[in-house]
Parts: sequence; C-alpha cells; structure tokens
Amino acid sequence: MNKKNKNSKLTLWCLHGNLQNPSAWDEFGSDLDDSVNIHKVNLWNSRSESLWDWAGTFCKKVAIESNNDNNYLLGYSLGGRLALHALISEPSLWKGVVIVAADTGYSDKQKREKQLMADKVWSDRFLNESWKELIESWNNQSVFCGYKNKLETNEVDFDRKMISRFFNVFSKGKQEDLIQFIARLVNKPILYISGEEDKKYYAIGQSLELKCKNVKHIKIHNAGHRVPWENPEVFKSSIMKFLNLLN
Repeated sequence: MNKKNKNSKLTLWCLHGNLQNPSAWDEFGSDLDDSVNIHKVNLWNSRSESLWDWAGTFCKKVAIESNNDNNYLLGYSLGGRLALHALISEPSLWKGVVIVAADTGYSDKQKREKQLMADKVWSDRFLNESWKELIESWNNQSVFCGYKNKLETNEVDFDRKMISRFFNVFSKGKQEDLIQFIARLVNKPILYISGEEDKKYYAIGQSLELKCKNVKHIKIHNAGHRVPWENPEVFKSSIMKFLNLLN
C-alpha cells in the first residue's frame, strides 16, 4: 500500500473468535503496512444480551472513537458473525469488511434449535469440567481439520462464566439467516476467507459469493478453520490486496 497523508490512515477493527483474546491478532498486526491502524477489540468486555445488541453498542463506540470515516472490519469465526451484524446495523460506518470462516446463520428452525442445544452443552461444560479436558475436546472438533491450535489457551487468561454466557447469548441458534441482509448492501465490499480444507466454511463462502454481488470469496491453501494462524503470510497479503483496492 502506498504511503499517504495522515488523514488517509485506515483503521482495521479486529474481532477475535471464541476462546481467543485480542492478543490473537498481535502477530498479524505487527508487520502490516504503517498506513493501517490495528484496533484489537476485546469481545469479553461485552455485557450485551444479543448479537444485534452487541452490534449496536459496538457501532456507537466506533462512531465516537473514530476520527475519520476510513473504518474497516476484520472478524474471525464468532468475531466474523459479530462483524456481519455490525455491518448490517450501520453500513455507513464501514468502508469494507473481511470475514474469516464465519457462519451466516440458519433459516431452518430445527437447525437453530439443534444449535442452541449444542451450545447449551458447551456452556454447561465450561462451568463444570476440567480446563485441560475442555480444551482438548474443543480443539478436536472436526471443523479444525486436525490442525494444532497455534495460540495458547490458558485458563488464567479467561473467565469461565463469561465463556459459558457467550455460548448462550451469541449462539448461532439465536442468529437470523444474514444472507438476505448482506445481499442488500450492494455498495459494501466484503471479502470472505476460508481455509481450503475447511469444507463447511468453504461451502458457506461459495454460497455467499453466489447470492451476494458485494461478496468475493477466496480460499487459502494449507489451512483449515483457523486461517489467520495456519497460513499467516498468505492471509496478510490477501487482506492488504483487498485494502489496496479500496484505498
């Protein structure tokens, strides 16, 4: 990205996933172009009671804190779902959005109910089971495609009650199917990134690109669900290319 004057510096608001902290973006932000201001959002500070409630509160915060209109969103997994809600809530606030391996939601009521029950199980487990067993169980989910988690997940860095709460409040079972909303935002460019081996989210990205003219989907090789940490160099270059096109 070419260096520009101070007023053109863009802000990339980064939303981490579940069982992550803002520090998940440390390496990503350390060597980006100096015309990009990285703002790592701490989702665990939220007391919101729904996905839409969170989005409204977050957008108000950004509007107050941002000193320009050059705001972008980057969200991974849970953070990606929240980023989509923020974009839909206040589209004028955002110039572009990068979504990494995030679900757009279910239109089927039975699927939502099944997801609610599954998230309730995780919610209860995080209140009662040993941390080591929980993390092993979490990382062994098929969605992670057998890749080792490269980020540390130490119990001391988390609040079990907050994790439990998030599984309920932000459950995909309580999320609307967002595709109809996204499709209306024809002038808001969205880059959807999935890992080549993450079949579920690759399919979501393909479907989203097909149904929404404002969405471009790319797959990144040698990566499963945790793309930013499994192939960081290609991930960074993909985002910088996206930002360059819009600036």
